[in-house]
Amino acid sequence: MCGIFGYIDLASDKGRVIDAAFIQKQLKVLFRLSETRGKEAAGLALLNDSNISLHKDSVSASHMMKTDGYKGFWDRFFNTLKTGTTVAALGHTRLVTNGVQVVDANNQPVVRGSSVLVHNGIIVNDAEIWQKHPDLERHAEVDTEVFAAMLDDQLSKNDDLIQAFSYGYSHVYGETSVATLFTDKNVMALATNTGSLYFCVSPNKDRFFFVSEDYIARRARDDGDGIEGFKGGDIVQVRAGSVLFVNLDDLSLEWGKIRDNADTTAQDGNEFSAAYVAPSLGFSREIEEKHQRISDIRKNMKRCTRCVMPETMPFIEFNNEGVCNYCTSFQKQELKGRDALEEELDRIRHDESKTGNSIADCLVAFSGGRDSSYGLHLLVNELGMKPVTYTYDWGMVTDLARRNQARMCDKLGLEHIWVSADIRAKRANIRRNVEAWLKRPQLGMIPLFMAGDKQFYHYAYETGKQTGIKNLICCANILERTDFKSGFAGIRPSDLPTSTDIKEIHKLGRSDLSKLLTYYGTSFLMNPSYLNRSIPDTMSAYMSYYVKKVPYIHIFEYLPWNEEEGDRALIDNYDWETAPDVKSTWRIGDGTAPFYNYIYNEVAGFSEFDTLRSNQIREGHLTREQAVEMVADDNQPRFGAIREYCQTINIEFEECLRRINTIPKLYMS
Repeated sequence: MCGIFGYIDLASDKGRVIDAAFIQKQLKVLFRLSETRGKEAAGLALLNDSNISLHKDSVSASHMMKTDGYKGFWDRFFNTLKTGTTVAALGHTRLVTNGVQVVDANNQPVVRGSSVLVHNGIIVNDAEIWQKHPDLERHAEVDTEVFAAMLDDQLSKNDDLIQAFSYGYSHVYGETSVATLFTDKNVMALATNTGSLYFCVSPNKDRFFFVSEDYIARRARDDGDGIEGFKGGDIVQVRAGSVLFVNLDDLSLEWGKIRDNADTTAQDGNEFSAAYVAPSLGFSREIEEKHQRISDIRKNMKRCTRCVMPETMPFIEFNNEGVCNYCTSFQKQELKGRDALEEELDRIRHDESKTGNSIADCLVAFSGGRDSSYGLHLLVNELGMKPVTYTYDWGMVTDLARRNQARMCDKLGLEHIWVSADIRAKRANIRRNVEAWLKRPQLGMIPLFMAGDKQFYHYAYETGKQTGIKNLICCANILERTDFKSGFAGIRPSDLPTSTDIKEIHKLGRSDLSKLLTYYGTSFLMNPSYLNRSIPDTMSAYMSYYVKKVPYIHIFEYLPWNEEEGDRALIDNYDWETAPDVKSTWRIGDGTAPFYNYIYNEVAGFSEFDTLRSNQIREGHLTREQAVEMVADDNQPRFGAIREYCQTINIEFEECLRRINTIPKLYMS
C-alpha cells in the first residue's frame, strides 16, 4: 500500500528561528523511508500561516525531489514563509491502485473543499458510494476522493470533525488510514480503521511526525540518518476505529472514536474526548496546487479581445485594442451559393434515364468524422446526388467513426470503398516518430505523427480512376484552418489568414515548402532518432499533401457550414454516435487528435479547438463568451482516448504522458 507521513514544527514558538531548509531536510528523510511503500507517484502539502501549497508528480519521491518543479515549489515556500508560525506537512508516496498516476488529480494529497487529505489503503466500494450520492461531484478516478468528498460535505453541513469522520468511515469498505489538514481549522487529523498510523512527539514538545508503519517510525526516530530532534520520544499507534487531532498551536492531542469497535482508551493513556470541534481560524487558508497554478496561468494568458487566441500563437500580434492580427486580417468567407453548386453538380450528375443503369456520379471522401458525414447527408438528401463513399484507413480511424459510417451507408444505401494501408507498418511508423519526438520535443514536429494519413488525397484520385468515377467531392470546412501547426515550424501564414481560396487550405507556396523541408531536415539531424524506417512514408505524405494537385469539388465553398445544424442533422437522422468524454463532435473519428491536442494545450496553452472557435467568432457563428465556455470543455484531456492511442501504437501510456508533462510551458517562460 501507499506510504503517508506528516510533520509539524513549532520551532519559532520554542525560541528558535524557523528554518525552512531544515524542514525540507526532515521531509526528505520521511519521503525516503516511506518510499518503500510506493514509488509510482509522490506528493507533498505544506502549511504555513495563510497558505497550503501542494506539489504532486507522477514519479517516485526520490526522482521528484530532484526535479526543477519540486525545487521551484520550495523556492516559493521559502519566499512566503512567515516566522512565528507553525509549519505542517503531509506527504504521500503512491502505489497505484485506482486512477492513472500521470494525472495530477489522481495523485495525493487530494484537495476537496476545505480539506487536504492523504490516504493509505484501498476503498473498495468507492464506485458504489458515488452512485448512491449523486450530489457528490466526482473529479478524479482515485478512490481516495470519495472519502475527501464525504468529509467536506459533512463539514459544510455541521462543523463537527468527529461526526464528519464517523460518517465517512460508516460508508467506506476497505483499508482506510487518512491524515488531513484544513483551510479553516488549526489541527492535523489522523484517522484509521486498521491501525496503520504511528506518531511521535519530540521530547521538547516542539515537533511531531507520523508515518504508516511502526518500523518506519522507529527508523525515523532512531537511525543516524533519521530525522532530528526525536531521540527518546515515544512511538504511539493510532488504533483502529479512532481519530487523533493534533493542535497546530501547541501539539496538544485529543482523541475521538469513529467506530464502535474502537478501543476505549488511546494508547498514550489519554481518554477519548467528547465530540471535538477544532477551533476556527481568524482567516481562511488558500490552497495552491501545482496543476491548478498551471491551469490559472493558462487562463490568465493574454488573449485577443475579439477571438480566443492567446499570446503563444505563432506570429500573433495585438493592436492597441487588444485585437490580434488574425482577426484584423480575416476575411469572411464569400460563398458561391447553392445555385453555383447545383450548376457544378449538374455537369457531373449521372442521368439514369439515358443509360438505364444507376452508375454513381461522384466519389465522396468519407472519414467518418462530423464534417464528411454532414456533407454526405447534404449531397444525398438535399442535392440528390448518387455518391460512392471512400475511406482511407491508415490505422487511426476510430471504431466510433466506423460505426457512424456503417449507420449512414446503411440508411442512405451507399456503397463504401475502403482503401487500407499496411496498418501494422503505419502504426509502427507512428510509434517510431512519437518515440523520437519524446526524446527532443518540438511543437513544429507534431504533424509528423499524422504523416501516414496524408496519402488520403493520392488514394482518392487512384480510387476514382479505378472505379471510373472521376468527380471527387470533399467536405472539410475553412474554419478548421490550423496554421499554428506549421507556424511552430517557422512558417508564417500567408495573409494571416484569409478564406479567399478554400481549395488551397492545405497548400504552401514554394518558399514556405522549402522552409518546411529545411526545418524538418535540421530537426532530423539534431535528433537522429527521426532517421528511421518511416522516412519514405513521410516523404510520400509530404508530396501527396502539399505538392500533388487533386481536383475536387468542395461543397462548403458553396453552402454554409453550421456546427449546430450539422450535429442535429446527423444525430436526428442517423442516430449518429458521439464520444462519451467530450461535448464537441469534432475530431472524435480521429484516434490521433486527443493525443496531439493534449500536447498543444499542455505546452502552448491552446489547441486546434481554440482556432476553430476563433474562426467561428470571426464568421459570426459564436460570441466570444460562448467560445470561451466551449474551449474550456473542448480542451479537457481525453485520457481514455489517449490511452487507447498509446496502446494502438504500442507505447507506454504513463511514461509518455509523464514526459509530455515535463516539457517547459510556453506560457510560463
